[in-house]
Amino acid sequence: MRTMRLRGAVFFLMLALQVAPASGMNYSSLQFDPYVSLRESLTDNVFNTPTDTRHDLISALTPGIKMVYPFRTHQFDFDYHAVLTRYKTYSSDRTNDHFVNGAVDLKFGSLVGLKLSDVFMKNHYPRSSSATGLIEKYTNNTVKASLSYQLADRSKVQVDLGQSSWSFQDQASFFRDRREGLLSGYLYYRFQPKTSAFVELDRKKADFSDPVSQPLDNAMDSALLGITWEATRRSQGTVKIGKTWKDYSDGSVEDYSSWTGSMDIIHRFDEYTTVKVTGLREINETNYQPVAGQLPVRFFVTTGAAAEVTHRFGYRLSGSLSGSLGTDKFSDPVFDPADNTYKDRKDSTVLLGLGLKYAAKEWLEVGVDYLARKRDSNINANDYSEHRYSLMVSAAF
Repeated sequence: MRTMRLRGAVFFLMLALQVAPASGMNYSSLQFDPYVSLRESLTDNVFNTPTDTRHDLISALTPGIKMVYPFRTHQFDFDYHAVLTRYKTYSSDRTNDHFVNGAVDLKFGSLVGLKLSDVFMKNHYPRSSSATGLIEKYTNNTVKASLSYQLADRSKVQVDLGQSSWSFQDQASFFRDRREGLLSGYLYYRFQPKTSAFVELDRKKADFSDPVSQPLDNAMDSALLGITWEATRRSQGTVKIGKTWKDYSDGSVEDYSSWTGSMDIIHRFDEYTTVKVTGLREINETNYQPVAGQLPVRFFVTTGAAAEVTHRFGYRLSGSLSGSLGTDKFSDPVFDPADNTYKDRKDSTVLLGLGLKYAAKEWLEVGVDYLARKRDSNINANDYSEHRYSLMVSAAF
């Protein structure tokens, strides 16, 4: 059965490649851009375990479509894609993920802008990033509105409103079900033609559905200072840093505060070489349920940075080198089965990636890549290392 499914996926891709390439299909002002990719991977540790590692072959088919409709000064965007993943040996791990993103960007003169968006995903946390070591499937829907107003030639104010819901499929993860409301305010001051400083104030409120987790209902307030720039076509970025306060509704649950921040920088040295650097420190809602009768871990803090260098070797061939280092620190002690005690869990994960891509046509790309991932935890049962080798073909019409 698995062979038939893989042949079907390959047939679907090859059929798509027979379509005459074009830079999207247009109907009046509406533009359609279908795309499809197929990735075949070999992993040496499919379950991400410290011992008794198992190999497997993984197939991932990703069909999708993008639509753009500009009307007057406004624009509508739509994007749908699926990621259909199959395992040759351990077929029970298969996943069917779906992503839908719709957005409207409205411009009312030169002063007022309104962006409305709705993002739905049926997704999963893979074993490599799951705190439990299991595949955790969930659905998430996020609705957002962003209103901006140009105060003066150099100043702009922006207000964002959002509502997000999380629903997990497996009973062991029901304690993570929740609704989140977000209110953010920004004040920008442009002190160079394409460079602005800003102040950001956020308030996020999380309400859990499961009675086990309801004592973790909380409001999280953040205040940040930042700078954003697009000085030239070759250099863009945003950097911000500040502090977050997490206050729980239940007075018996200890509150928390810490610094937070992020950066996202892209620099193009020339037409051949580009560097991208990202980083973050954020406080995440609970993802760990220790044992029955105990309150879940309140939160975990993620701190990390990543960099990627891409280089074009002429018109058709390009290569990439990427790496990242991140830590997840859990707020409360968790059980270590190795020595039958509770410890403050801390995971450190290192990734290294290498890749080559070849543009056979303007619309057709093939590639190979290698990924090494290693997690070190002070609870040894959560350690693992993985090496993954992949072949990929993708087409955009």
